[in-house]
Amino acid sequence: MRKLHHLCLDIAIEDVSLVALIRDQPARELIERALKRLDAGDLREALDDAAAAYARRFAYARRRLHIPFWDSGLGGFDINSAVRDQVRRSVERVLEGISRHYDTAIGLVSLGIDLRDYDRFRSLTPIVHLFSGGAVQTEWMQKQLPAKDQARWCIDFVINFVLALETPGPLAANLGKRMDSDEAQ
Repeated sequence: MRKLHHLCLDIAIEDVSLVALIRDQPARELIERALKRLDAGDLREALDDAAAAYARRFAYARRRLHIPFWDSGLGGFDINSAVRDQVRRSVERVLEGISRHYDTAIGLVSLGIDLRDYDRFRSLTPIVHLFSGGAVQTEWMQKQLPAKDQARWCIDFVINFVLALETPGPLAANLGKRMDSDEAQ
Protein backbone atom coordinates (compact mmCIF):
# COMPACT_ATOMS: atom_id res chain seq x y z
CA MET A 1 0.00 0.00 0.00
CA ARG A 2 2.80 2.44 0.92
CA LYS A 3 4.66 1.81 -2.34
CA LEU A 4 1.49 2.23 -4.39
CA HIS A 5 0.62 5.43 -2.55
CA HIS A 6 4.13 6.82 -3.09
CA LEU A 7 4.02 5.88 -6.78
CA CYS A 8 0.61 7.44 -7.36
CA LEU A 9 0.96 10.60 -5.32
CA ASP A 10 4.75 11.05 -5.26
CA ILE A 11 4.61 11.48 -1.49
CA ALA A 12 5.06 9.05 1.39
CA ILE A 13 1.81 8.18 3.16
CA GLU A 14 3.28 9.45 6.47
CA ASP A 15 3.74 12.87 4.88
CA VAL A 16 0.15 13.29 3.69
CA SER A 17 -1.39 16.38 5.26
CA LEU A 18 -3.22 19.52 4.23
CA VAL A 19 0.14 21.28 4.15
CA ALA A 20 1.37 18.80 1.53
CA LEU A 21 -1.50 19.93 -0.72
CA ILE A 22 -0.20 23.51 -0.84
CA ARG A 23 1.32 24.15 -4.27
CA ASP A 24 3.11 27.38 -3.41
CA GLN A 25 6.50 26.17 -2.20
CA PRO A 26 7.57 29.24 -0.15
CA ALA A 27 4.22 29.28 1.69
CA ARG A 28 4.36 25.52 2.25
CA GLU A 29 7.91 25.74 3.61
CA LEU A 30 7.00 28.59 5.98
CA ILE A 31 4.00 26.63 7.28
CA GLU A 32 6.06 23.44 7.69
CA ARG A 33 8.67 25.43 9.62
CA ALA A 34 5.93 27.03 11.74
CA LEU A 35 4.58 23.59 12.65
CA LYS A 36 8.07 22.34 13.61
CA ARG A 37 8.68 25.41 15.73
CA LEU A 38 5.27 25.02 17.36
CA ASP A 39 6.11 21.40 18.25
CA ALA A 40 9.43 22.60 19.69
CA GLY A 41 7.59 25.18 21.82
CA ASP A 42 8.95 28.21 19.92
CA LEU A 43 5.60 30.02 19.74
CA ARG A 44 6.92 33.42 18.68
CA GLU A 45 8.92 31.99 15.79
CA ALA A 46 6.04 29.70 14.78
CA LEU A 47 3.66 32.65 14.64
CA ASP A 48 6.25 34.75 12.78
CA ASP A 49 6.41 32.06 10.09
CA ALA A 50 2.63 31.61 9.94
CA ALA A 51 2.07 35.37 9.69
CA ALA A 52 4.74 35.65 6.99
CA ALA A 53 3.14 32.85 4.95
CA TYR A 54 -0.23 34.56 5.26
CA ALA A 55 1.13 38.01 4.36
CA ARG A 56 2.98 36.74 1.29
CA ARG A 57 -0.02 34.86 -0.07
CA PHE A 58 -2.48 37.65 0.74
CA ALA A 59 -0.27 40.25 -0.93
CA TYR A 60 -0.16 38.03 -4.01
CA ALA A 61 -3.91 37.48 -3.99
CA ARG A 62 -4.61 41.15 -3.42
CA ARG A 63 -2.60 42.08 -6.51
CA ARG A 64 -4.55 39.52 -8.53
CA LEU A 65 -8.05 40.28 -7.21
CA HIS A 66 -7.66 44.01 -6.61
CA ILE A 67 -10.40 46.25 -7.91
CA PRO A 68 -9.75 49.93 -7.27
CA PHE A 69 -12.24 51.15 -4.70
CA TRP A 70 -11.99 54.83 -5.49
CA ASP A 71 -10.44 57.36 -7.81
CA SER A 72 -8.26 59.89 -6.02
CA GLY A 73 -8.97 62.68 -8.51
CA LEU A 74 -10.43 65.40 -6.33
CA GLY A 75 -10.41 68.20 -8.86
CA GLY A 76 -12.98 70.92 -9.00
CA PHE A 77 -12.13 72.75 -5.79
CA ASP A 78 -12.27 76.50 -6.28
CA ILE A 79 -9.98 77.50 -3.42
CA ASN A 80 -6.35 78.49 -3.36
CA SER A 81 -3.96 75.73 -4.36
CA ALA A 82 -2.16 75.36 -0.99
CA VAL A 83 -5.40 74.74 0.91
CA ARG A 84 -6.74 72.58 -1.93
CA ASP A 85 -3.61 70.42 -1.89
CA GLN A 86 -3.72 70.06 1.89
CA VAL A 87 -7.42 69.16 1.85
CA ARG A 88 -6.86 66.72 -1.02
CA ARG A 89 -3.99 64.96 0.79
CA SER A 90 -6.04 64.67 3.98
CA VAL A 91 -9.09 63.33 2.17
CA GLU A 92 -6.94 60.95 0.11
CA ARG A 93 -5.34 59.50 3.27
CA VAL A 94 -8.76 58.87 4.81
CA LEU A 95 -10.12 57.34 1.60
CA GLU A 96 -7.01 55.18 1.16
CA GLY A 97 -7.50 53.78 4.67
CA ILE A 98 -11.16 53.06 3.99
CA SER A 99 -10.27 51.54 0.64
CA ARG A 100 -7.62 49.24 2.14
CA HIS A 101 -10.04 48.09 4.82
CA TYR A 102 -12.84 47.30 2.37
CA ASP A 103 -10.51 45.80 -0.23
CA THR A 104 -9.18 43.43 2.42
CA ALA A 105 -12.66 42.55 3.67
CA ILE A 106 -14.05 41.98 0.18
CA GLY A 107 -11.04 39.90 -0.83
CA LEU A 108 -11.30 37.72 2.27
CA VAL A 109 -15.03 37.21 1.96
CA SER A 110 -14.69 36.37 -1.74
CA LEU A 111 -12.31 33.58 -0.73
CA GLY A 112 -14.73 32.25 1.89
CA ILE A 113 -12.72 33.54 4.86
CA ASP A 114 -14.78 34.50 7.90
CA LEU A 115 -13.89 38.07 8.92
CA ARG A 116 -14.16 37.14 12.60
CA ASP A 117 -11.49 34.48 12.07
CA TYR A 118 -9.34 37.02 10.23
CA ASP A 119 -9.69 39.49 13.12
CA ARG A 120 -8.76 36.75 15.61
CA PHE A 121 -5.72 35.80 13.51
CA ARG A 122 -4.59 39.42 13.30
CA SER A 123 -4.97 39.86 17.06
CA LEU A 124 -2.74 36.85 17.76
CA THR A 125 0.03 37.37 15.20
CA PRO A 126 2.65 40.00 14.47
CA ILE A 127 2.42 42.65 11.80
CA VAL A 128 4.42 41.55 8.77
CA HIS A 129 6.40 43.95 6.63
CA LEU A 130 7.21 42.63 3.15
CA PHE A 131 10.14 44.14 1.31
CA SER A 132 11.22 43.90 -2.30
CA GLY A 133 13.38 40.89 -2.97
CA GLY A 134 11.30 38.77 -0.59
CA ALA A 135 12.65 40.01 2.74
CA VAL A 136 10.22 39.80 5.66
CA GLN A 137 10.23 41.56 9.01
CA THR A 138 7.73 40.94 11.79
CA GLU A 139 6.70 43.46 14.42
CA TRP A 140 4.95 42.28 17.56
CA MET A 141 2.39 44.67 19.00
CA GLN A 142 1.06 42.20 21.58
CA LYS A 143 2.72 42.19 24.99
CA GLN A 144 1.95 38.53 25.65
CA LEU A 145 2.38 35.53 23.38
CA PRO A 146 -0.73 33.50 22.65
CA ALA A 147 -1.12 30.02 24.13
CA LYS A 148 0.04 26.99 22.14
CA ASP A 149 -3.52 26.05 21.13
CA GLN A 150 -4.08 29.59 19.83
CA ALA A 151 -0.82 29.43 17.88
CA ARG A 152 -1.94 26.11 16.36
CA TRP A 153 -5.27 27.73 15.43
CA CYS A 154 -3.35 30.53 13.65
CA ILE A 155 -1.29 28.04 11.65
CA ASP A 156 -4.47 26.15 10.71
CA PHE A 157 -6.03 29.44 9.63
CA VAL A 158 -3.08 30.09 7.29
CA ILE A 159 -3.23 26.55 5.90
CA ASN A 160 -6.94 26.96 5.12
CA PHE A 161 -6.36 30.41 3.67
CA VAL A 162 -3.59 29.26 1.32
CA LEU A 163 -5.62 26.24 0.23
CA ALA A 164 -8.62 28.53 -0.42
CA LEU A 165 -6.42 30.62 -2.71
CA GLU A 166 -5.32 27.54 -4.60
CA THR A 167 -8.74 25.89 -4.83
CA PRO A 168 -10.79 26.69 -7.92
CA GLY A 169 -14.03 28.44 -7.13
CA PRO A 170 -16.23 31.15 -8.58
CA LEU A 171 -13.91 34.04 -7.70
CA ALA A 172 -10.68 32.11 -7.16
CA ALA A 173 -10.81 30.32 -10.53
CA ASN A 174 -9.09 33.14 -12.42
CA LEU A 175 -6.70 33.69 -9.53
CA GLY A 176 -5.69 30.02 -9.64
CA LYS A 177 -5.04 30.21 -13.38
CA ARG A 178 -2.93 33.32 -12.89
CA MET A 179 -1.02 31.70 -10.02
CA ASP A 180 -0.16 28.74 -12.23
CA SER A 181 0.98 30.94 -15.09
CA ASP A 182 2.94 33.29 -12.80
CA GLU A 183 4.69 30.37 -11.10
CA ALA A 184 5.73 28.98 -14.47
CA GLN A 185 7.60 32.20 -15.31
